[in-house]
Amino acid sequence: MELMISLITTYGIWIIAIGCFFQSTLMVLVTGMLVYENVISLPYAVLITVSSAWAGHLFWYFLGVSLNEKCKVLFKSQIAIKLEKVNQIIRRNPWISIFLLQYLYSLKLIGAISFGMAKLPKRWFALAQFVNCTIWTLAMGTIGGFFSQYIHISQWRAIKMLWISLSLVIIYFTARWFHLKKIKENQRLSTSNINP
Repeated sequence: MELMISLITTYGIWIIAIGCFFQSTLMVLVTGMLVYENVISLPYAVLITVSSAWAGHLFWYFLGVSLNEKCKVLFKSQIAIKLEKVNQIIRRNPWISIFLLQYLYSLKLIGAISFGMAKLPKRWFALAQFVNCTIWTLAMGTIGGFFSQYIHISQWRAIKMLWISLSLVIIYFTARWFHLKKIKENQRLSTSNINP
């Protein structure tokens, strides 16, 4: 954390832009702290973090689009079938997928690649991610500014571990929900096949 603050105060917007391009939530939290401390102006911080995060999402999305066909060719048929199942879940639930992958710890980059592999419509994805990046930046920046008043830099590691733990719990219950939904759908299909 101290390293990030040192980098931001030394290199300014460039380090913020690079961090947000690679979807660093911690970078946005630190930027929020620095806005609260009047090191960086709020409009400037919002502009840099939103535009960099959005550009990053678009880059990773188009990387996913280009990887989709290559993965089908490179991987064995079983892996390609599993990738297609994941793509179907994303296509059926795009808003839930964007929300979960944006706000769960360390899944933003993988999520953007996955959205490209699922071939979500480009315009829809660009608009949805612009809205999402704006909300994410404002929320995380506000949290960073709020916590800068109450939490010492040494306590950020505990917050990071809490965030990771909560992310894992949410991933577990989301996977469980999709699994139960699939079981119910299979039961419905089997009963409809038995009783034509």
